[in-house]
Amino acid sequence: MKLKQTIKLFSLLGLLSFGISGYAQTETELTHNAPTLQVGLDGLNFAKGTLDAELIMQIVAEKQKEVGLKLVQNMFLSKVNTAGGAFYSFTDNIIRGVVSERDINVITKKLLENTVNITFTYAFADYYIRTIQSEYLADFNSLAQCNSIKAISSNKNFTITDLKLGLRSLKQEAPLATLTEDVSLNPNITKMIALMADMSSEVIRNNATLKELGIMQVSYAQSYEYLNEYKKLELESPSDFAIAKRIYMSMEATLAQYTNMIGLLYYGLRANSYRLNVNNVLKNIGKTSVITSVADIQTKIGNVNSDLQIITANMQKLMQNSSDTTKFNRLYKAIAEIQQIKSYTSKAESYFNGISSIPVSTDSQALGINSDVVYTLYADIIPKLRSAGIWDSKADESVQRLEEICKFIYASYANDDTNMLKAHGSGANIEKFLSILSVAYQFDRANTFSNSVKLLSDLETIFPNERIKDALVFINAYIRDFVAVYKDTNGKEYIGVNVESLISRLSAVKSDKLRRGSVLFNVGVNTTYFPNELLLEDGSKITNFSFVSEKIGFKWKFFDKSFWQTRNPGETYTIGGTKYKKTATPSEPVISNMHAIVYGSGILYNIFNTGTTKNFNAPMIGTGLGISFFNSLDFNVTAGFPILRKGDSGKSGFIGFGFDFPFTEYIKRLSEKNRDKKNKELIAEVASSTKNL
Repeated sequence: MKLKQTIKLFSLLGLLSFGISGYAQTETELTHNAPTLQVGLDGLNFAKGTLDAELIMQIVAEKQKEVGLKLVQNMFLSKVNTAGGAFYSFTDNIIRGVVSERDINVITKKLLENTVNITFTYAFADYYIRTIQSEYLADFNSLAQCNSIKAISSNKNFTITDLKLGLRSLKQEAPLATLTEDVSLNPNITKMIALMADMSSEVIRNNATLKELGIMQVSYAQSYEYLNEYKKLELESPSDFAIAKRIYMSMEATLAQYTNMIGLLYYGLRANSYRLNVNNVLKNIGKTSVITSVADIQTKIGNVNSDLQIITANMQKLMQNSSDTTKFNRLYKAIAEIQQIKSYTSKAESYFNGISSIPVSTDSQALGINSDVVYTLYADIIPKLRSAGIWDSKADESVQRLEEICKFIYASYANDDTNMLKAHGSGANIEKFLSILSVAYQFDRANTFSNSVKLLSDLETIFPNERIKDALVFINAYIRDFVAVYKDTNGKEYIGVNVESLISRLSAVKSDKLRRGSVLFNVGVNTTYFPNELLLEDGSKITNFSFVSEKIGFKWKFFDKSFWQTRNPGETYTIGGTKYKKTATPSEPVISNMHAIVYGSGILYNIFNTGTTKNFNAPMIGTGLGISFFNSLDFNVTAGFPILRKGDSGKSGFIGFGFDFPFTEYIKRLSEKNRDKKNKELIAEVASSTKNL
């Protein structure tokens, strides 16, 4: 007897566990120090011992939800496991950040970092291919043809013109797939695109300037190293890796040239407020400057410092004569800012007094300093001086002088034939990379994130692989939908994440493969009929019994219309090993599936009688057939028997029917009911206390 009880106990524990687990006083002081990116039914009581019923129900519901989200996470990761380390890491970090993290600040940080990182990676890889230098074209073709990649045949060579579409130039080599073909199309093209993205990622991670800014410095799982196509090539084919290494070094040199002129890029793309076209900026900026030499800069910057002393003295007089507290405080703050400005412009004056020309072609260190001077003057000091103009008109004169300095420095580089600032080309697509890089000193700002989000849709079109596309489309969509830039009462922008809605959408995601079997954990109302009268312990007999209880067990679907009919056109899915592509518009059937179930009731919770019979509380085991409606309501016709303490359970069989719904909906409603009850009690208590006063 004890052996049977022990077996029963372990069987129930196994069933329960299965139900839960299913689912700047040196030159360097003039360089810009940028911020880092890495910034109901109350009668359903648990009566088996003294455990807290509500707590257990909440934990079970949470565990079910966690398992469901984990299944969604695994599905998305399986879709991008051929997209290379960079894209896999992006998907993993985004999904894991939402599913696993509890701190909203951590979730926001992960979304910000990873969105900026992947768009930067894509934009640079795409830019490099579009603008590839002729001396590296042969290596690029050799890499695409090598035995490890085989993206193109040995008799096919890309030309400079062929690559003007960047990464999409590679995608065009992939043939169109039919419904009977594998949705990955040409896996070798996918591998080549993944390789270029991973090389871009590694170049960015190892760039000294970007490393200080925190770009691509997020934590990576071991899967990044394992799936990184560039690192895999190093291990698997040294000869092919040697070709890739030459391309990698070319990418390093290209990026290094641009990261040394972030300030100049920022100025060049924004100096014309009505237009951001790169070519027009290159042609027009600097042409009207009255400065013709560094000696003119020395004079202008000296005049600015003299003006700042006068402005400070005038503002101090205004402050001393002011009886208005608000005005006094504003002047105090403005004077402090003027002092900070003068501290920087004094160092700039010392720097320019030490040089005789702008060495545009020979000195990369000078390029970095001059670029950062332009950025600091244009993005920081000039806006502050404009604000100070309300107190003293000399501030406006200083603004004009500083603008002239910026124009001269920028024109010195933009008009030099050997400098990349002039050679970077034109076009909206190239501008994507330059515009992202130009705000590298502002990656901690909300508007930078917004600009990155705008590029997310580009990621969806670069891989000739429907599974990768499906995953990226979904992830990019929920970033756009649930992550937004807001303004607080002081007008400061911040990034907000609607985590609840985001998780809700994740929970509603369907697998791309139909899984007919699933764990059953429902609650509902049931009616049973005993063909043979059931003798109860008190001597009474029953033939009909209505009750509320749980059903825990297993569900097998014969068909599931909701699996495919609710999908959007173009989505791919698999049923029984056969792959399909949805072509019709989505619809939601009233009856979503037909199924069979095997279950137990009264195992975790007492059976709650809804009729006149109050003495029956035996667990039940049953099986049945049923249908599920669009709103997750199940109707089942069942047969089974109760597990009686006395008598022959096998002769006490029943037939019945019932309506059930997921346990998670029950616990949600129960929590809402208890919360409302507590709120009413609190209101009543406050009202009573107020009345007594």
